[in-house]
Amino acid sequence: MTFRLDRLQFVAPPLAALCYPFLLKVFHGAVTPGHTSAALAVVTLLLAVAVPAAGIVTCAKLGRLQQMTVAELQLRRIALLSIAAAPIYTTTGW
Repeated sequence: MTFRLDRLQFVAPPLAALCYPFLLKVFHGAVTPGHTSAALAVVTLLLAVAVPAAGIVTCAKLGRLQQMTVAELQLRRIALLSIAAAPIYTTTGW
């Protein structure tokens, strides 16, 4: 069970980063006049803020390792990229 949780923890940052634009789109739809939903807006905004947080937590856990395998180093780099999902999305303007 813990192996699956550990595995999910390392897959969560890139999956969250992929969902980031969709979360913002749902948030925008929730605050648009005529379709206002405060609960949906709060939930999606919190999830969007959690995207970089997932990467930070994963990066911190991998950073505590004394020696990293190649796979763990790649996971750490992917986690760092997921932290940058918000600025990358903002810069590209998709």
